[in-house]
Parts: sequence; structure tokens; C-alpha cells
Amino acid sequence: MRDFTIPAILLSLFLAAGCEVAPPPAPEAPPASTEAPEVGGIYVCPSGQRISTEDLLARVKGDRVVYLGESHNNTWHHELQLEIVKALHEQDPDLLIGMEMFQRPFQKHLDDYVAGKVPEREMLRRTQYFERWQYDHTMYAPLWQYCRAHGIRVIAL
Repeated sequence: MRDFTIPAILLSLFLAAGCEVAPPPAPEAPPASTEAPEVGGIYVCPSGQRISTEDLLARVKGDRVVYLGESHNNTWHHELQLEIVKALHEQDPDLLIGMEMFQRPFQKHLDDYVAGKVPEREMLRRTQYFERWQYDHTMYAPLWQYCRAHGIRVIAL
């Protein structure tokens, strides 16, 4: 009969070492704001602290993943997203953009659009954008166009 004691101990040590890794402590949150939010402001959740675009960019600098959400029919949200994407792209030219309105089977069509092989209207048709998403595509178009102009890959999520 074979003795598995040493390999089992080593495996236990490796597993235990992996469990010991702790994330860095979270920064202390400022007290919650009592001011009513302003249209056009950027706010930190859950504190409600208002910050500038520059502060936001400083907070996410070096992060591997940044989530930018929006109300799909809010023009200002889309404008802010584009501003942030441009700044992130300046910080990291290897930026990728993931978009929920495109399904993964249509990735090739997004790649063709960014590569300049098909026009925007054709990309929208091929990805079934109007059947599957139905929000005003003109709100997203400036972001797609920026990606195309700068060779930023758009990933179908």
C-alpha cells in the first residue's frame, strides 16, 4: 500500500496558503451625504459622496475591470460613459469594452465593424440589435464609433 501522507500534507499546505490571501482593506467610506443628488453628478455608493470625473478616474486607475452602467434612455449617462472610456483608453491603450446588448454568437460581426469591414448599419443588422435590444442605437453609436476609430475591441457579453 502506498503512503500518501507527504503529498496530502503538501496539498493541504498549498490549499491553506491559497486561503490565507486576503484582499487589501477597503478604504474608509466618508459619511453619507445629506444633500439631494444633482442631475449630472457622479456619486459614490453607498455614501452618496459627489465626486468629479477626475476623482472617478483616479479611483479606478489601474483596475482591471471597470463597470459603467447607465439608464439605457439617458443621454447624459451615455455621454459620461464615452468621456470615461476615452480617459481610460488614454490610461491603457489595450482597453476592451464589453457590451450587454450584443450576444456572444455575434462577436464576429462586432469584430468586423471595429476592423472597418462593415458599416454600422450592417453590424446592427447582423447582430440583430433592433430585434434583441430595441433601445435607441444613436445613444450607443458614439461609443461604437470611438471604438472603431481607435481599434478598441467590443466584446459581446
